[in-house]
Amino acid sequence: TSCFLLEHGMAFGRNNVKPCTCLQGYNLCWVKEYHGEPFDADAYLKLRQKYVDLLKKGIIPETCVGCANLEEKEWSDEASVEFIVVGNETKCSCDCFYCWFAEDKEYFNNFKSYNIMPILNSLKEKNLLKNLTIDVVGGECTEYKKGELEEIVNFILNGDNYFIHFFSSGMFYSDLIAEVMKNSKANIVVSVDSGTRETYEKIKRVKAFDKVWENMAKYSQIAVIDELCQKGFVILKYIIIPGINDNIEEFRAFAQRAKECGCKWIRISVVYQWWLENSSKPMPQNLFALLDFIETFRNDFKIEYVEDSVYLWRKRMIEDKSYKGQNPCENKAGC
Repeated sequence: TSCFLLEHGMAFGRNNVKPCTCLQGYNLCWVKEYHGEPFDADAYLKLRQKYVDLLKKGIIPETCVGCANLEEKEWSDEASVEFIVVGNETKCSCDCFYCWFAEDKEYFNNFKSYNIMPILNSLKEKNLLKNLTIDVVGGECTEYKKGELEEIVNFILNGDNYFIHFFSSGMFYSDLIAEVMKNSKANIVVSVDSGTRETYEKIKRVKAFDKVWENMAKYSQIAVIDELCQKGFVILKYIIIPGINDNIEEFRAFAQRAKECGCKWIRISVVYQWWLENSSKPMPQNLFALLDFIETFRNDFKIEYVEDSVYLWRKRMIEDKSYKGQNPCENKAGC
């Protein structure tokens, strides 16, 4: 038994360093309390070996039992970190109602986190970073304190086979992000979740609808042309929120906006809290109709399903006996 995240992953939280971002493994940490102290790469390697030995024996850590990321394969004998989630920062001018930062904006917008660079440099010195992808997800990356994002970007630009995903509200255009995209070393992921101003402002609770789409068009203009959408692309995320944007009209408007600004990649998810409360119930039929409508845009966009939308497709295959099509997520964990 193995797990890609345990084997090759690392996540920087507000005050900890973890091997994964799964809620199921929330208490699984490389460092339980971290506030900028020297990072001991040797201690990390020792703890990783502990998990290697356990899983090779078929012993699964209690917090990982039942996790969809577990798989039957041999562990690599060579230690490496290939995937890092940067979530230590929390400041964000957006106010998405589904984001837990929105529960206490004053606290999170003023939270002072640690510098991740000493950890990255320590891992690099040990030659542990291989084919590295960094996801910058915490807070709003364009609002990092001066010099912080530049350090991360320079680290990526100076590394062999290093790549970065910027997760952003899209409210503020960044020449720095654009430059990394031009170098085929980055994608930017923006959850717009809407195609109309009314729905956008209901979800985001800020008045930035036109500005976000304007910025998406600017990023798209400098994106690297790549038929597989693998380099330097804008990825527009549409988080399905039942009762708010789970209708064909809203997605049609979203897709039209995406076409107009030149975006080629759409990522579909389902809002986590709703899924947590309703996943054990029969799914509303309009969600299945929305999935069918989304699939009609495959000639216009690269469409991928992530997070709970993968499980929504699994529910569809179980519950919708009239559906005769294929499951586009059938090769993903959980399906």
